[in-house]
Amino acid sequence: MVNSILLEPGKKPVVYKLSADRMKMKEEIEALLGGNFAHTKLFDVGNDIGLYLFVNDLAVPLGLKPNRTFPEPDEKEIIFGNALFLAMADDGQGEDAVIDIPPEFCEYFIVRLEDALPMCKGDEKPDPAMEIFTENAGTPEEYSYRWVEVEKPKKIKGYRQLGAVRMIDDGKFDTIEINGRYFKQQEVKKDNTKQNNKNKNLN
Repeated sequence: MVNSILLEPGKKPVVYKLSADRMKMKEEIEALLGGNFAHTKLFDVGNDIGLYLFVNDLAVPLGLKPNRTFPEPDEKEIIFGNALFLAMADDGQGEDAVIDIPPEFCEYFIVRLEDALPMCKGDEKPDPAMEIFTENAGTPEEYSYRWVEVEKPKKIKGYRQLGAVRMIDDGKFDTIEINGRYFKQQEVKKDNTKQNNKNKNLN
């Protein structure tokens, strides 16, 4: 088993044990976060190891509950839905880089996280920039869009499984299904996009 730290909206952080099997671990993380996930380094632990924040990468379109805010000057940025914290080697890849957190360090990290990430009141709304996804940033093929919830498409040729998300083959591949809900890409022109790619660092 591998120790992680689970942070749910309105609750105190707790130690959560994940399977050491990498495929099972990925499935458990998807289940805890309610879908596919993204991660970012929160702070350095030392020896080229960091504590990484994992969140549902569709938390805003899905309307997940506000969980925690970041410290100043990023206090307007919010974590929505469950959050999971894992220790990872900085030079590793995906779940293969995950390192077990000893129990005594779990308690230390829990104290730091409670101090650094204030609990949300519950009525916070996402910054509009959090709704925008950008692919091929900085290239001529750069494309920005937001996910808009839609009805189930009438004509579906098939599905392409992408983790916890299914990409719908309707000839365009711009619609996904997750947890029985459907979302379609809506292009956002470059003049209307606000890039928000800062890495969070609580050091």
